[in-house]
Order: sequence, then C-alpha cells, then structure tokens
Amino acid sequence: MKELVYKFLKIFMPNGRQVHLNQFDIKLPVKYYRYYEPEYEENSFIYFKNKLNENSTVLDIGAHIGIYTMFFSQILHKKGKVYSFEPTRSTYQVLLDTIRINKSQNVIPINAAISDKDGELVFNLTTSTGVGSNSNSIVKTNNTKYSEIVKSYSIDNFKKINNLKIDCLKIDVEGAEYYALLGAKNTFEEDKPFGILALHPSQLKEMGSTLSDIFDVLIAYNCQLKFENEPIDKAWFIAQNNLFDITFEVF
Repeated sequence: MKELVYKFLKIFMPNGRQVHLNQFDIKLPVKYYRYYEPEYEENSFIYFKNKLNENSTVLDIGAHIGIYTMFFSQILHKKGKVYSFEPTRSTYQVLLDTIRINKSQNVIPINAAISDKDGELVFNLTTSTGVGSNSNSIVKTNNTKYSEIVKSYSIDNFKKINNLKIDCLKIDVEGAEYYALLGAKNTFEEDKPFGILALHPSQLKEMGSTLSDIFDVLIAYNCQLKFENEPIDKAWFIAQNNLFDITFEVF
C-alpha cells in the first residue's frame, strides 16, 4: 500500500519535497523526504563545511540517495566537482532523481563501487529496492535478498583516468574500507586529501580485514586521525565494536 501511495505522490510531486538538514536546504524525492533527522550527522557536516572551498574536488564514495552529494554541491557552487559513487542500481536511480530535482550542475554520478582495483564485484542487497538499509555491500549475510554485479574502480585508477587532483574523500563502503584505502596509495601521497571514513567493525571481519589493518594503512599514508575532533591512538581505534566515523588529514 505504501508503495502505491508513493507512486501516486511522485506523479503529483515530480520535483520532490524540500527538507532542512544541518542549516542547508535540499530537495529529496517525495518517498524519502522524512528519511533523515534535521541534525543528521551534524558534526560531519560541520567538518566538511569548515574544510571545503569552492574549488575542491570531492569523491563521495557510498553516496546512497545523495544527502552529502547535495551538501558538497552547494558548498562548491559551480567551481568544484563532486564525483558521486553509488553501486546499487536501484539506489543509484534515486541518487539520479535527487540530482535532477536539485538541478545540480557540478555532480558527476557514477554507478560503481570503490575497491582496491578496477573490475567487477558481486554486491549483496538486503532490500528489494536497495534503499533503506545500511547492509547493502559485498558482504553476504543471512538478510541478503538478492545479488547483482557492479563495476568497481580503485581511487588511484579513477584519479589517473580522469586526470584529477582529489581534495576530499567521504568514504562509507559498508565493510570494504580496507580495500578502498589500499587502492588510494598514490592519491594520499600526491594529493594529500582530507575527509571522513565510516568504519563498520563487524562487516570488516566478514571481509577478511581488521581495524588494525586500517589504522596501519592510514598511518602509513601519514594521516592524522581524530574522533569528535580529538586525536586517537591505535589502542582506542581497534577497541571499537560499533559503527563509528573518523576524520583524517595528511600531514
């Protein structure tokens, strides 16, 4: 019944509904306009707002339906670029709709995943639409409904192919964090990006990596790591059991 209602509303509201998130306004497809709380991930938004400038090039890796993509787009105006990666095809369609209704001209959407190398990945989904779950990933679980093959890039190869200098990374890849970072060695060395990394401890284990692996890679890339604006050490980092976000900056 809900799906029928949303289809009806979309016909009469093709340009979505405006929402106010962390002091900025965007439009969302009508089905998702109540998806986020007004202060959703407030600290992350503040961090990016303080760090980005109009000329930045941003990779939004794990863009979902485009909340951060639209936020980046507004900050950058028409000077910078946002490369928005969303591997799940159904979620990617919602992302395209979000970009359309916001008339964003500086966003390049990409229906692909980020990993340690270019190729293809089997991607597992926990919902029939691919939207609404934080468990859509290459980790197969008991909740997996179906799978699809998606294209993958490494950050380094994507940078090289498109001749980019990458200033900022937002990485939320549901357990594939280690592999995303492995494929970004040249980017960290050459471009010295800053950004936010979402970490999923339980899913990391299922993919054969650990928080210790990730910490070691980031330190090898000369990153300073912080949680809630406070420096963190390896003991604290590897002791985390639940989802958490850190900021990183190359020094």
